Amino acid sequence: MARSLGPRLSSALVERLSQHDLPARLGVALPFVTVDREGRPHAMLVSYLELRAYDSGTLGLVIQARSASARNLAERQAGTLMI
Repeated sequence: MARSLGPRLSSALVERLSQHDLPARLGVALPFVTVDREGRPHAMLVSYLELRAYDSGTLGLVIQARSASARNLAERQAGTLMI
């Protein structure tokens, strides 16, 4: 079962998602899940090239602007990154 670690990233996660060790993480994908209008999960995979932790409260995510995930994020302001 998944558990929330709270609204802020730990220092270990900030380092892992900071892109400082990017060559070692190439080819690895992480599941990112949003919820659509009907409450169904919408899963996608993101690489470490598409994620970047700027600090413990700021995570950048690069996705296509017209994708279902982008629409779900804009409408519900929430998503789950599985690490």
